[in-house]
Amino acid sequence: TKRLIGTVIIKDDLAVQSFGYNKYLPIGKPEYIIENLDRWGADEIVIFNIDRTLNKNGPNFKLIERLKKINLKTPLSYGGGIQSLQDGIKLITMGVERLVIDNLLHSSISVIRDLAKTLGRQAIIGCLPLSFENNQLMWLNHLTKQKKNLFNQNIINSLDEIFSEIIIVDWKNEGSFGKFNIKLIMPFQNQINISLIPFGGVNDIKKIEILIKLNII
Repeated sequence: TKRLIGTVIIKDDLAVQSFGYNKYLPIGKPEYIIENLDRWGADEIVIFNIDRTLNKNGPNFKLIERLKKINLKTPLSYGGGIQSLQDGIKLITMGVERLVIDNLLHSSISVIRDLAKTLGRQAIIGCLPLSFENNQLMWLNHLTKQKKNLFNQNIINSLDEIFSEIIIVDWKNEGSFGKFNIKLIMPFQNQINISLIPFGGVNDIKKIEILIKLNII
């Protein structure tokens, strides 16, 4: 079964439209956006609180508390500021169904393994900001802005052991209309046995139809 996942990017406690991990257009209070996605029938809602790790603030527990009062029917996943097993356990006990992990892939695989072991792999989603450059699949560290060839990293063989799914972010085309680069998905076909979630430039019905027909997602 294919799912349509609503994604809410939060910066400075506001929901924003992000353009290429570089420019951000404020669009309102996160609660309103998330409540609308819940009412419109999204299969899942993913929150990316993109400035929590950068500012060393930890997860946005206050936002999750506010969302609890809305009584959402849609499963909620959260990413941003997760640095420890304790962070993950607290988010799950507060009602978050799944955790989205990005920065920890660069800094602490052991914490991710602890999360998967304690909470179950089904509760952990990986997030990989990728670009295709010089015929290489480049993985972006959004904190340092450094890029490296994903398939030269040791983590590639561990992805299906610690994650239930992986969000593939076309960060260069994020915020664009229908420009998600399908080349970002194809290298995974013979590498890992895990479902992929395309994100970034996936807002055109023709692009969505193409992606749905791929049996890798």
